[in-house]
Amino acid sequence: MREIVQEWVNNGESDFIEAKTLALQKGLEDQTGFHCQQAIEKWLKAYLIMQGEELRKIHDLTALVIEHEQNGRNMSKNKSSTSKAQSYKEIGEYWDTHDIAENWEETKPAEFEVDIKSEVTYYAVDNKLSAKVQEFAKIHGVSPDTLLNLWLQEKLQEQNS
Repeated sequence: MREIVQEWVNNGESDFIEAKTLALQKGLEDQTGFHCQQAIEKWLKAYLIMQGEELRKIHDLTALVIEHEQNGRNMSKNKSSTSKAQSYKEIGEYWDTHDIAENWEETKPAEFEVDIKSEVTYYAVDNKLSAKVQEFAKIHGVSPDTLLNLWLQEKLQEQNS
């Protein structure tokens, strides 16, 4: 079981690195958000596996947590004080119909550091090949950097299999 948990953690880390890379580029907010969601999903699944859960193929984070709670397990630490909710489902329902502006006076200052600097290594690419990569990336709605990183990850995974 340890290997599968580590695999989920590693895959989540890959998505998080991709999100940090995308976050440095203007106009790629949707792709950045997607990779953030993917990272959180994979880390959540690693946690659930560690807790003995059998996972379904599902991408709904709320449903995963609700199923976890329905199986008699609890993630109840740090429930929302603003919503007065008793479950993650109730928290989601509350924030689906409310805005933080309505509760601004209830918020508390928070300090934290965010370092979204990507660890980047540059490689020389032939101009003609680069043009093809850029064209392909544009068609698929991602940056050339993202496309190349994904391709390299796939190729390296094939080599390791």
